[in-house]
Amino acid sequence: MGKLLTKLLIGIVQTIVTLTLTLSLAYCLMRGGPVDWVLATKTGADAHDWLLDSISWYGCESSEDALITLAIFSMLPPSIWICLSLSRYLKRVIVRGK
Repeated sequence: MGKLLTKLLIGIVQTIVTLTLTLSLAYCLMRGGPVDWVLATKTGADAHDWLLDSISWYGCESSEDALITLAIFSMLPPSIWICLSLSRYLKRVIVRGK
């Protein structure tokens, strides 16, 4: 019972760390990356309007939501990789420490 509880607790912690890291990286992408440039400059706004016009998708709210969703889902794989690498490293350190 102890090993099952330990594995469950590790899985919960990994999920929380992954989701937190995903949201943090997506926030950095939205505030400091190309998404901020698209929303803040005239050239970016023109490119954004052209893209929406070419796919016949109008409405400012839905397009900003799409950018946010794209930022979150683009940061999910690196977050999973970082979390798994960190957990493997910590497992190796803990096993060597005993």
